Amino acid sequence: MAWQLQRFIWQGDKMYKFLFVFFTLGAAALIYKSVEHAYLSQSVIARVTLKTNCELDPQAFAIKNINSGEIREFQHGEAFIKATLADELMVVLSEKFDKVSFDGEVVSVKQKVEIFQDCSKPVGIDGIFKSFNEQFAAK
Repeated sequence: MAWQLQRFIWQGDKMYKFLFVFFTLGAAALIYKSVEHAYLSQSVIARVTLKTNCELDPQAFAIKNINSGEIREFQHGEAFIKATLADELMVVLSEKFDKVSFDGEVVSVKQKVEIFQDCSKPVGIDGIFKSFNEQFAAK
């Protein structure tokens, strides 16, 4: 009888240890997610530098915050755009060319971002000229 009681207490002791570890890990995960959310929700003004091998003038490009939709044009190869650290930025054509579509490089937001837009890829300059041809073709 004493042996059975001791075994019951030992099993109960194991259960408390398991529950303690379980709730400790759960609390740690909640704290981590809370800190991560606080960090990623910080607003920054990202300084985006564009380097390109395109035949187009670099001022023909702009940077777009995919989440907010805000677009800022490049001037002298740089653009400044407000974003949170959770946002993503994409190189697009300037709003002057609103009838032409172009999907460029997508990057995560940092305080300083350098982007190389490679127009030697088929999606690059060929995609731009294809869009130009579709837009301005004689109908």
